[in-house]
Amino acid sequence: MEESNGNNRSISPLTMFAIGACVGAVVGILYAPQSGRETRKLVVRKARQLKGSAQDAIHNMKEFAQTSRDSLVARARHK
Repeated sequence: MEESNGNNRSISPLTMFAIGACVGAVVGILYAPQSGRETRKLVVRKARQLKGSAQDAIHNMKEFAQTSRDSLVARARHK
């Protein structure tokens, strides 16, 4: 039987999907029939888009966590 030391972190299916999508996109870009300069520009543009999407997702998760926490605290106080 395994003992849990509190450091077990599993990767969520959504995270695994996002990583797979990124890897697939990079491989697709690298094998695209275009010049190196065009490919580099495309990679930079996609990386910036991904960074923006990741920042938005993190912001949304923080808001959700704060809202959930506030709701739980309010419920606990009313009981």
